[in-house]
Amino acid sequence: MKTWKLVSGILSIILFVVVALQSCAAGVANSLGDGKDAGGGAGILVAILMLAGGIVSIATRKSKGKGGNISLIVLFGIATFMAFIGATGIFKDLLIWGIWCFINTMMAIASLLRNKHQLSDNPDMNVDLFDAKRNENYYRTIDQNVRQDDDNNF
Repeated sequence: MKTWKLVSGILSIILFVVVALQSCAAGVANSLGDGKDAGGGAGILVAILMLAGGIVSIATRKSKGKGGNISLIVLFGIATFMAFIGATGIFKDLLIWGIWCFINTMMAIASLLRNKHQLSDNPDMNVDLFDAKRNENYYRTIDQNVRQDDDNNF
């Protein structure tokens, strides 16, 4: 998933430029044609969310927590919704960018579900945080080792 996050982040940042330029052109064409379409404005919002999602994707590609994946789901999910709603009138290309955002949302969900219990790359270090007995014994062992080290120092 690290490679996917890096690739999707870079592509999302590059596509931000394309979507932003298309949205500006669609907005200008809409205002010159006296249309009541909001595709250009929705496209700008999608572009900004794609940029933010790309940055978050690159920044959190190596993280073990859930926060990065959750933020990617929210950012790309909102961008998907905005793209599908705003793809009316002259800016039908927004559907393509909505599909890209939907793919990123699904990959973030897959990454979240895949890393649900994984806390480390080392399989020996992955423990269930809710397993009270294992955690209790672990901390008891550490406490005994610290006490023995303190007794030996005096």
